[in-house]
Amino acid sequence: MRWLVVFFLALASLAQTSEVRACSCMKLSPSEGLSSSHAVFTGEVTDIAPNQATRFGGLEITLRVKRVWKGDPEREIKVHTAGSSAACGYTFVRGETYLVYAVRDNADPMRVSLCSRTAPVANAKEDLRFLGKPSHQFDDGHGKKDKCAAAPGNTDGPGFGLLALLLIGAVLVTRRRPQLLAVALLAGTVFGCSTTPSKPSLMANMTRDDLTVYQLRAMDYEYATRFAQLVAACAADIIATTDDQSVRENAFQWRMWAMPQARAAAFDQDPFAGLIELWVLSKQQHHYFDQGGGTGAIGDGDNCTLRTTQHLVQEAERTASSVMSGEEFERLKEIVASWVDKHPIEGKLFVRPTARADLATLVSHEDHGGLKAVGSMEETLRDMGDRITILTVQTPVEVRWHAEYLVESLFEDRVHDRIDSMVHSMSDMTKFLDTFEGTLSAQTSALLDGIQQERITVFDAVEEERVEVLAAIQNERDAISNKLDSQLATVTTKLNDVGRGLIDHFFVRLIEVLAVMGVVMVLTVLLVLVVLRKRSNSDD
Repeated sequence: MRWLVVFFLALASLAQTSEVRACSCMKLSPSEGLSSSHAVFTGEVTDIAPNQATRFGGLEITLRVKRVWKGDPEREIKVHTAGSSAACGYTFVRGETYLVYAVRDNADPMRVSLCSRTAPVANAKEDLRFLGKPSHQFDDGHGKKDKCAAAPGNTDGPGFGLLALLLIGAVLVTRRRPQLLAVALLAGTVFGCSTTPSKPSLMANMTRDDLTVYQLRAMDYEYATRFAQLVAACAADIIATTDDQSVRENAFQWRMWAMPQARAAAFDQDPFAGLIELWVLSKQQHHYFDQGGGTGAIGDGDNCTLRTTQHLVQEAERTASSVMSGEEFERLKEIVASWVDKHPIEGKLFVRPTARADLATLVSHEDHGGLKAVGSMEETLRDMGDRITILTVQTPVEVRWHAEYLVESLFEDRVHDRIDSMVHSMSDMTKFLDTFEGTLSAQTSALLDGIQQERITVFDAVEEERVEVLAAIQNERDAISNKLDSQLATVTTKLNDVGRGLIDHFFVRLIEVLAVMGVVMVLTVLLVLVVLRKRSNSDD
């Protein structure tokens, strides 16, 4: 029976392996998935039914379309897929929202396979960033866009999952206070929509509607990284091509100052405010080296600084123009130029006014509430991960720059005399120590001999202690063995006495029983004889 069970388990394992191998395909990139598909859209699964339309069977999935990047903008689309993953069928869940890559073969309806890039919207952020703005977007059926969506392409409502966790925690914590649970459920019902994160005010008022917070923040991070790389490259060229100590120091300070400034601007909570701050920073730098206090500070490297800062300004303006309307961009361009003229970089150490205070006046005060903060936790955690990645890359670079600047500073002219004095002092100390070389050598030899003698003495003492300890252990072991033997003999004697007593008692009881049985038998015989005698007398 056991071998039979093993046989069936082996068959099941082979069947599972063959099922896994039945569908083997290579995942496509987002661009390949878009080019090889006839329709690309996001939609919510409203129905899953057996496929009766074609001879291939499987499942027919009905989706309510939300956004379309490729294909006809239909409000409802039916796609077919195989009934199991072994046949490359994709598993859909009713009520979930998916990014769907569908293909059409001749006259057959569109179908979706496991080999396509079809995925839940929450897991398709790379594809959504690549796809960008959709060609068509449907409303929610009531003439309004979905106000509870965190961003285009994210309609799963992560806030509701977090809200559910909070309610479960409330149940566990307030099991003895059901009235608090009722309040939590009411708050979840009333403010459930607000748990989904929304765009910051400045971004919501000034950028395109289809632009997500994550997309704009990614642009800020990419620009800040590019900013630091270009400044570092220019500063390195200046340091490598000049012997002027003041020019080298200015290049070092500019390089160490620029990266943290760009990173601080990119890390703004409102990514659009961060973009404006990066734009202002680039224009302030160009103004500083072109006509401000930094003119001539880099010497022959002025062309490099002007060219680099001008390129950074152009990149910032190009990014800003891609996220807002043309009229708004031109208006903001004039405002930025006017603000930079009034707030230039000051001094040799790059004392820079920021535009955060003026940008803050453009943002209306909002009371987000606890549930809304909970809903934005997913976005916040993702942003924290991006920031940690940037800091992980940039911090070692900044540390190395500071170390290079420190080494450079140690060899400036104003410290050369101090270093020479230290060298002479060390030389005199070396000569003084040489006079005591013989004495130190003798003392060292004597010290080593003493240490050797002490070591031998310690070893001998340890050996004697070890012998004594072993002898004591042996004596203790013998004593314990003798004691155990004595106790064993005593116990054996007692057991023998108890056994003999039990046997004597058994025989006494046996004799008593036999005696009783003998008496009973004698009485019985006498009784029989009496009865027989009476019967014979009666017969006579």
